[in-house]
Amino acid sequence: MIKLYPSTSHIWGKTGGCTANPMMTAILAKQEPGDDAKDGLAAHELAYKINCEQARSPMFKPTRESVVGTMTSVGVMITDEMYDAVEVFTNDVQNHMVSSRVFGGDHLGFETSLPIHSISKFCNGKIDAYLYDHVKNQLIIWDYKHGKTPVEAFEFAQGIIYANGLIDKFKINGLLDQKTVVIIKIIQPNAYKKESAIDEWRIRASDLRGYFNIFRHNAHKAIHSPTTTTGSHCKRCPARHTCEAALKAGMEYYEVSTQPTPLNMSDEDLALQYSIVSRGVEMLKALQSGYQEQIEIKLRQGKSIPGYGLEPSFSRLKWSKPYHEIKKLGEFLKKKLTKDALITPNQAIDLGLDEEVVKQYSSKTKTGVKLVKQDTSNARRIFTQCST
Repeated sequence: MIKLYPSTSHIWGKTGGCTANPMMTAILAKQEPGDDAKDGLAAHELAYKINCEQARSPMFKPTRESVVGTMTSVGVMITDEMYDAVEVFTNDVQNHMVSSRVFGGDHLGFETSLPIHSISKFCNGKIDAYLYDHVKNQLIIWDYKHGKTPVEAFEFAQGIIYANGLIDKFKINGLLDQKTVVIIKIIQPNAYKKESAIDEWRIRASDLRGYFNIFRHNAHKAIHSPTTTTGSHCKRCPARHTCEAALKAGMEYYEVSTQPTPLNMSDEDLALQYSIVSRGVEMLKALQSGYQEQIEIKLRQGKSIPGYGLEPSFSRLKWSKPYHEIKKLGEFLKKKLTKDALITPNQAIDLGLDEEVVKQYSSKTKTGVKLVKQDTSNARRIFTQCST
C-alpha cells in the first residue's frame, strides 16, 4: 500500500517534486536501519522519556547519571554527547511549557501519531513534539534532527504537513487561523556549519493555505498519476537504484562532465555551466549509489558480479557496558575514562544564557571564504515571516 510520509514530503509534496517516490518506496523491501539511523532513533527515544517526565514536573527529569550508559530499545547506548544534544531539544520544550503553562492534556504531545487526512487519507505521521497555546494563539511544532546535514525551518515541508494535521485536530477554522501563529522549530545540535542549534520559522496559519493546496494536489498525483522527477533528493531516495529517470539523468550528466571545459566564457555562461556541473555531481553520486545497491542485492541473492564481493562491515568501537562500570574500570586501572568538557557557546545560548554575555567570553575566527549559491527565497521569507 502506498503511504505518504510527512518525512519525505519534501520529495513528493513540493512543486516540481517526484510524485512517484511513495509508489517506488512502497514496493521495496524494508531495510535494516544503519548506525546513523539507529543513533537517531535512540536520541528520539531519550527525548521522549525526558519530555514526558519533565511534563509531570521538572524534578522528575531524568538526570545525566541515570541514563548515560543505559541501552535503548534499538541497541544503542546513550552517551554524554547524545544527552547533551537531546537536552537542547527538551530544554526548549520545557521553556515553552512553562511560559504557556501547558503541561499535559490534548494541547501537548510527544511522539504523537497524527493523521493528515485533509492532505490525503494515505498521509499519516508521527510528530516529535507540539504545543498549542490557545490563549496566545500559538501552535508550536518541534522536529528534532540528530544528523549532521543542516535543515532549514523556512518552508520546511514536514513541519507544514504537521501544521495542517494539527490545525484540523484543534478545529482552527478560517477565522481563527488568521490570528494563530504557527512556529516551526528544527532542533539540530549536531548539524555542520549551523550558527544555532535551533532554527525557527513563524508564519500565520492562514498564510499556510497555499502550501496546503500544493501538498494536496501533489498527494493526489502521487496516488493516481505519479511521475518521476530528478533532483538533489535522488541522493537519499531509497528507490534510486530502480528509478529509470535517476539512472538516465546520471548518465547524461556523466556525458556532460567528459566534455572539454570551454575558455573565455561570459559571466552568465560561467554561472550556468557551474550550476550544471554541480547538479551533475549530485546526480552522479545518486547513480553510483544506485548501481551499488543493485550489485549488493544481486550478491546477496547468491549471484556473481565480476570484480565485486561482499564482506562484513562494522560500526565504530563503542562501550558495551554501562557508564558506571566503565568509570569503575578506569578508577581500578588508574586511567581516566570519562571526560569533562565545555559545551559550545551556541549551546549555552540555547540553554538560556544571554547572547551578549556569551559574546564577551567567545569569538569567531575567520576560516576563509566559500562559494555559495545566492538564495532567491529571501523575498518570500520576509513577506511570510510573522513577528507575533
